[in-house]
Amino acid sequence: GEKRLAFRLVSRILSNKIVNRETFIRLMPTFWRTVDEVETKIVSGNTFFFTFKSATDLNRVLHGGPWIFDKSLLVLEKPIGKGDIQEMAFNTTAFWVQIHHIPLLCRTKKIGIFLGGLIGEVQEIDTSST
Repeated sequence: GEKRLAFRLVSRILSNKIVNRETFIRLMPTFWRTVDEVETKIVSGNTFFFTFKSATDLNRVLHGGPWIFDKSLLVLEKPIGKGDIQEMAFNTTAFWVQIHHIPLLCRTKKIGIFLGGLIGEVQEIDTSST
C-alpha cells in the first residue's frame, strides 16, 4: 500500500517524440547523483516509474529540478495510493525564478508573492538577499 509507494516517483518526458529510453534509464540516476541504485520501469511511451532506496535520494530528485532530458522537460509526480498512472496529470513542475529591476521599496515578501503569482503558483520566497 502506501508504504510501498513511499520511495517512488512517476515521470513523463514532455516531448512529441519517444526518447531513447535505454539512454534515459542509464543516464538519469547519474544526472541526479543518487547515492543508491534507482530501479526504473518503462510504463509506456515517455512515462517511467522510479523506485528509490532512500528518502534522501527521492527528495533530491523531487526538489532538485527542473530536470531536462534530450531538450525536453521531465515532469515528476509522487504516486498517491492506488490509481492508474495513465490518469496522472503531469502538468506542473517547480522552477526557481529571479525577478530583476524591482524598486527598492517594493522588495518585500508580499510583493514577491504577488509578482510570482503572476507567473504561477508561489511555493517559497527567498528573502535572504535584496
